[in-house]
Amino acid sequence: MVQNEGNRVESGSAQVHVKLPRYDGSVPPEPYFAQVQLASWRAGWSKEHFVAQLALALEGPALQVLLDLTPAEQRDYVALTGALEQRFRGFPP
Repeated sequence: MVQNEGNRVESGSAQVHVKLPRYDGSVPPEPYFAQVQLASWRAGWSKEHFVAQLALALEGPALQVLLDLTPAEQRDYVALTGALEQRFRGFPP
């Protein structure tokens, strides 16, 4: 088994544990999305699991964006990432 900064890779298997970095909106969202999409792909997450993990990684002003969405939008990848991009696209906020 190989361990690296909160990620666990099982040697010889496809199991990967990934913990997404936190996101607070202090940096542009596009590089963050690229990073977490790669992590999601590597971990083999479904779209539903990915959006749940993304929502759980939000804090500060980015968490407020989540709270401004309807419950259905909070679980929708396009709605959540679109709201974050709209809010933080003009970085710095």
